[in-house]
Amino acid sequence: LIKLLLEKLDKMYDGKASQLYLRHVMMNWTQNENFYGTYSHEADPTLIREMAKPVDEVIFFAGEYLSVEYVGYVHGAAITGRKAAL
Repeated sequence: LIKLLLEKLDKMYDGKASQLYLRHVMMNWTQNENFYGTYSHEADPTLIREMAKPVDEVIFFAGEYLSVEYVGYVHGAAITGRKAAL
């Protein structure tokens, strides 16, 4: 997944993504004994809409933190996920 993402970003940014890439971290929260859950809080709707914009119609963002109507709730995650997928 990371390799594919870097290839697409390199095409968009003249190979700079791979040059500047340091590392990534992938978490499996179900295996983390210290994770008890959290939620997002409301933000400026203009900022949320700006953060939710896709990058060159190649990279899409979704999650409860990008929902203006349901920020912090699973409804927001589902709605923004569906929107990004379609």
